[in-house]
Amino acid sequence: MWGLRKKGLCKTHMDNILCWNIRGLNGLNKKEDISLVLRKHNVGAAGLLETKVKPQNICKVASGLQGWHYYSNTQPATKDRIWVIWKPNKYTIKIEKTTEQFWGILLMV
Repeated sequence: MWGLRKKGLCKTHMDNILCWNIRGLNGLNKKEDISLVLRKHNVGAAGLLETKVKPQNICKVASGLQGWHYYSNTQPATKDRIWVIWKPNKYTIKIEKTTEQFWGILLMV
């Protein structure tokens, strides 16, 4: 395989998958930080934990993730805690089961 890669005949490209306890995603600095990390580390899918986004702010926060799709576990009267984000041109995500603290996710390339 190395010989093929060296000659440019075998090109493989894989995005990284990230899980991050972000400890709040509401601030402008956090949105800038996550954009930088996603680009720098070539992330194609991520689980963001402890986002603390209130239901009324989801669209505002999500607008900062241009080019990404997302799911969140928002429930009335609770703060949003978990987000899964992904590049739709790289992955398809199917949520199998969710609870307040757990998600069963099927990630397809």
